[in-house]
Amino acid sequence: MGIVEGEKILVYATGNIIILRRVRENENVLSTMSASIRKRIIERGVRPEDVEEAITSVRKAKAESGS
Repeated sequence: MGIVEGEKILVYATGNIIILRRVRENENVLSTMSASIRKRIIERGVRPEDVEEAITSVRKAKAESGS
């Protein structure tokens, strides 16, 4: 594959398959990764309210457990 030390790669896992892909020189890795996450969020119908509720629930559980 010609990957050399210091070169950036993205690693994707799909089921039991791992995919390695070079990061292009002008590519924004965060944007690339967040696009995949956004797609899954839309597919699953997650709403901003769902996220807020989950955060509130975790914070409440942490407060109750003392951690």
